[in-house]
Amino acid sequence: MSLIRLNMEEAVVLESFGDRAVGINEDMRISIEDLLQEVGS
Repeated sequence: MSLIRLNMEEAVVLESFGDRAVGINEDMRISIEDLLQEVGS
């Protein structure tokens, strides 16, 4: 099982997930959306 967590204030995930988890905050979400728009256009 893996976990991707989007949190607008802080990108924190439980340590028990170890390398299987990634936290994404608002800034990273915006950057990913910008990249996807560039690739899609």
